[in-house]
Amino acid sequence: MNKTLFVGGGIGLVIGLGLLIAGLFKVGERPAKLTWRDPEVKSALLTFGYKVYALPKVQFGRHYLSKIVFKNEGEHPIRNFSISYKIDDYVPWTEPEVINQIPGGFTFTELYYPKLPASVSKIRNATQASLQVRFRWLEGNRQREETFSRDITLRGVNELAYCDLPQSEVQSWFDAFNASAFSMAMVTPNDPVVHRYTSEITKLAGGTTAGIAGGAQEVARLCAITYNYMVRSGLRYTGDAGVPTSYDNISTMVQNVRLPRDVIMNNQGLCIELTLLWCSVLEHLGVRTAMILVPGHAFVVAYSPEQNMPMSQGIPIETTAITPRAVGRNADVSFEDAVKMASETLQRYQQDGRIMVLPVQEIQAMGFTPPELPDVDIDKLGETLAKRVAPAASPAVVMMPQSGGGRAMTPIAPAPPVAPVIPAGFTTWRHPQGYVSMAFPADFVQVAPAGALGVIVLSVGNPGTSAECSVMQVPGAQTPQQAINHLTGVFSQVGSRLQVTGSSMGENGAVYFNGSTTLPNGVARWVCVAKAVPGGVVLVSAGSSANVWASQTALLQTIMATVRFN
Repeated sequence: MNKTLFVGGGIGLVIGLGLLIAGLFKVGERPAKLTWRDPEVKSALLTFGYKVYALPKVQFGRHYLSKIVFKNEGEHPIRNFSISYKIDDYVPWTEPEVINQIPGGFTFTELYYPKLPASVSKIRNATQASLQVRFRWLEGNRQREETFSRDITLRGVNELAYCDLPQSEVQSWFDAFNASAFSMAMVTPNDPVVHRYTSEITKLAGGTTAGIAGGAQEVARLCAITYNYMVRSGLRYTGDAGVPTSYDNISTMVQNVRLPRDVIMNNQGLCIELTLLWCSVLEHLGVRTAMILVPGHAFVVAYSPEQNMPMSQGIPIETTAITPRAVGRNADVSFEDAVKMASETLQRYQQDGRIMVLPVQEIQAMGFTPPELPDVDIDKLGETLAKRVAPAASPAVVMMPQSGGGRAMTPIAPAPPVAPVIPAGFTTWRHPQGYVSMAFPADFVQVAPAGALGVIVLSVGNPGTSAECSVMQVPGAQTPQQAINHLTGVFSQVGSRLQVTGSSMGENGAVYFNGSTTLPNGVARWVCVAKAVPGGVVLVSAGSSANVWASQTALLQTIMATVRFN
């Protein structure tokens, strides 16, 4: 057993001194008598942070499970004191720690730091367990033994309790969030699920993460690409407050917080969950991050000291801005605005004073490391992620804080457009006036000639699968919505009904649409991106028969991912 006994700097040293002192004086007549105070046992443990509890060094050893203060009330020494622990179903009886002699009048504190198994991270709901403690000793020639047990709660792996102080010790907002460092054990940059998710983001960066070594401007560009990917892939913010919980003399807020892998697979998250995902992704890419906690909210700051970009000059990002309504908007929020929103929040709470900064690497280095996670089907995850990505558009202007620690925002020139990766077996195509370029499978054949319906520029597809892609141009239209309205009228003239079922704003005036078209011989589903160009609006769409939509979605999204407006 490697558990250490602690009294200030260490019980071994103190007992050694005690024995030396005892040896210098005559032992009195009162026999040895071991007494102890009522054991102090933590009522609940956070299973996702199970590794923390085994480390006496973390935060000066305050994350012990049990604490017992012993004293030899007699004048004769107590001999062969030993103590061991057990947690039902999780930790078998530990190897006893033995102290050969405890001098008369000596007091010492025994702390237990349990080495919980990785299996506790599979606990989904709060589970009751029993801590058992057994200690033995010799008083004179008499063998003594004492045991006691206490019920403890192993919280579900997604349960985060923000405070572990008795209510009587909670005097400020910071006290109520004194256990927030545990949240850093939920940052998982090495999780294969995060790795796979990040690889989808780096595709938008041209398959490279040059931002890591390219200075602050490239770090900002990498953050913008990450934000835009989250928007395009449909990641959404969902709100959920924590639940006030009381146990023993502790009152805290407990929130169900999913790990980044769960946010990725469900494609939605709370503000703290989105922030943990951002931290995981950027840390995986080599960018430093910190989670910022303020009353009722969390967001991220990205920085890179290696690139002369300290935290004070980092990029704050409002993670919930991916869902416009969450930040009071009716249209998509640009990365620039997400940075501006977070900068304003940061400045406001710096003045307010109720702000907690949790730098990931520093806190994880203390011992708040992630749990071991079960394997997942990465190939299946890749297929899921490939179906989510909406068509790409031109990159947005990136905004960064000025140097000197100020929060005024200075625009940085956008990086050159990232050339799309053309899949094998695809043919590239460019608009006659150069307004847009794209690629489609080489086996696609012409479906309708240029000029058909007065709007067709390109119409190709595979008659066998019904997958098609089209480029249309509406002269005179000033906005994408006007162009869609015009196409609705055009299609109605040939006996078809076009219906838009959803839309969202993209970068630089581009608008994404999805919908269906009812034809004389069936229903087709489609996705579309539209953008105003000189003299009108150009639209690029891809779709298929509704009956085979599920099987064709990956191909259609691949086509749309090659679209670039010039």
